[in-house]
Amino acid sequence: MVAVSPQDNQSYEYTDASSTTNAVGHRPATWSVVGSDVQPVDVVPRRALSLRLQFGVKRVVDIVGAVALLILFAPLLILAAIAIRLDSPGPVCFNRPRSGKHGAPFTMYKLRTMYTDAEARLAELQHLNAGGAYMIKIVDDPRITRAGQFLRASSIDELPQLLNVLMGQMSLIGPRPQAPHEVALYTDEQRRRLVVRPGITGLWQVRDRHNPSFERWMLWDFTYIDNWSLWLDLTIALRTLAMIVVDIGRIALRPLRRR
Repeated sequence: MVAVSPQDNQSYEYTDASSTTNAVGHRPATWSVVGSDVQPVDVVPRRALSLRLQFGVKRVVDIVGAVALLILFAPLLILAAIAIRLDSPGPVCFNRPRSGKHGAPFTMYKLRTMYTDAEARLAELQHLNAGGAYMIKIVDDPRITRAGQFLRASSIDELPQLLNVLMGQMSLIGPRPQAPHEVALYTDEQRRRLVVRPGITGLWQVRDRHNPSFERWMLWDFTYIDNWSLWLDLTIALRTLAMIVVDIGRIALRPLRRR
């Protein structure tokens, strides 16, 4: 409770800090006090306008970035498709349902990195899953093909999701999308990660992706949502690029270490 003692019918404004606030819509309550009359008013318009402008810029960056990356990596996608077909029988793409912003369902596109019987074999490998009910995290997963190991390390398998970005279903940067049956297990608090578009890469990937804890994954996603800015997106993008270079180097050095 906030007590106000007006004097001489003067005008005051204060913000109720007990209200939750973050960059994606939860705003503190601002009150106008004139004499003994206390009325709620909107937040400072400049702040709201700044956020709307930044979200608009983010969407423009998503569209321009997705088009540029698709053009730039088109030859690489063709080579990846050939490698997938030569390495193991099955389709080139692995398309699966995912939950997007506000839980809206969509089909996420991805290059196939596992054998076609991967889902059928999951039951026999469930004891190796360190991700629990919310995610699948198996170290040295035997279902991953030889081509898939490189595609995953280089993140080339995620490039088809640029089409999802163009369609407005995903963003370049944001929390990773999960399957509808995984989202169905969310608590009310965990559903807060659905207030933004899911991304191809995010804060969890660049800070803690080798940690299979679902709780830590949620923590990083909430940190991103509550502290979102264009600068944070740029930082995540640069760190993602650096991690890809390091992971490709590790894959390239494996044959040398075995000699």
